[in-house]
Parts: sequence; structure tokens; C-alpha cells
Amino acid sequence: MRVLMAYTSALEGLAGLLRENGSLAEGEPFPVVEAPLGEDVGFCAEEAALSIRRCGLRALPDSLSQLADLRQLDLTGNRLT
Repeated sequence: MRVLMAYTSALEGLAGLLRENGSLAEGEPFPVVEAPLGEDVGFCAEEAALSIRRCGLRALPDSLSQLADLRQLDLTGNRLT
């Protein structure tokens, strides 16, 4: 249960950032999907994988540090420096 709450908190922080830059509609939750590697934006708890591709991100929220068990992170097509 504690792991799920950490994921929820981290994804809420990320969703807020994506709403600010227009990559996620206002009120739309962060997508939880079965296989995130086929999606531009999605999280798959079973695979511990997160995809946030082509979202124009310049930075990542600190809340992502809560995803200690994350095994895959796809940031392709962002403007991270």
C-alpha cells in the first residue's frame, strides 16, 4: 500500500507539470496503462515503467524521486538539459 501511495503522489506531481505545459488536459488523471512503452504518456505499475515522451519537458519534478522501484523511464523527445 505504501508503494502505491508513493507512485500516486509522484504521478500527481508529474501530471501537474504536464498540465502546465499543455501535454495533459486540465482534470485529466495521469494515464495508468498496461504497457507504457507504446504510449507517449503512461505509467505501468506491473512493469515499473514510466513513459513521458514528446511532452516538451525542460525539467523533471522532484516527486519522481519517490519512484524508487522504477525500472524503465522513457524521456524521448523532451528538452531536458
